[in-house]
Amino acid sequence: MSMRDLKIIRFFHNYWLRHCNPFNLFLHLIGIPLTVFGFVQIFNSSIIMGLTALILGFSLQYWGHLIQGSKMGEIYLLEQIFVRKEKF
Repeated sequence: MSMRDLKIIRFFHNYWLRHCNPFNLFLHLIGIPLTVFGFVQIFNSSIIMGLTALILGFSLQYWGHLIQGSKMGEIYLLEQIFVRKEKF
């Protein structure tokens, strides 16, 4: 098994650990497409609709993580980037 395969397996394992609560997973099933739709709308034409969808989508994901008791992936990613920069 290659290093790339191990990274993919680890990614999905970590994702499942942060989304194993059924309600959190349900909120993500709504929130992620809504967030993507928001980004598309912002760059397409409708800034107001896009921002509304973006905020609502991220909010649903945030509430899911509050219920789960885990961090959002975006917050985790920013922490990892910040910690890596501090080490250099």
